[in-house]
Amino acid sequence: MTQRQYYGPRLQPEEQVKQYVFWVLQTQLGYPAHWIGKEFPIKMGSDSRRADIVVFHPNRPQTQENIRIIIECKRVDGGDKRTKEAIQQLFSYVSACLNAE
Repeated sequence: MTQRQYYGPRLQPEEQVKQYVFWVLQTQLGYPAHWIGKEFPIKMGSDSRRADIVVFHPNRPQTQENIRIIIECKRVDGGDKRTKEAIQQLFSYVSACLNAE
């Protein structure tokens, strides 16, 4: 058995980024896990899209109106095209969540 053996499921590149951001929010920035939502649905008109990670205002119901921060994750090696897509997605989410940063 080598040190490189791994028995858990292999995460997709974007999921690796999501897990890292979730970890940073908790351990480095001090947000409790119960303030953080993953794949949270955001209503945009008659459509609904899922934001990768959201942070809610403390002591409020976890609803779209109470989202404080929205984070859109992309794989690390995505390049400029994926970065532009992520920014466009993020702007559309923030425009649907008036209290979000």
